[in-house]
Amino acid sequence: MKISNANNLTPGYAGLNIRTKGHSSSSLPKNDEKSFDAISIQSEPRQIAERTFAAAISKELASDVRIPVSDARLNELKEQISSHTYKIDASAIASRMLLCKEAVE
Repeated sequence: MKISNANNLTPGYAGLNIRTKGHSSSSLPKNDEKSFDAISIQSEPRQIAERTFAAAISKELASDVRIPVSDARLNELKEQISSHTYKIDASAIASRMLLCKEAVE
């Protein structure tokens, strides 16, 4: 790369001719004004509480799913289903769906 005229280089940021889309050059800050971009990151306490609750429930469900069922219990359920003696406990199903601890056997 060859620079033919080093005298035309802008010495600093203030000397740059900045134009933004949709703005005239009169709306740009003057050299003595400072203009900075700002980022504001905020979270509502409710959002934080919901994420914490969801994470706790997810962790609890994942640990419950990993509990293995014994072969004896599985064979007992198979036997009840094949002999049509298995009874569905709707309240136990509903309480587990609602994550109530009372339905734990």
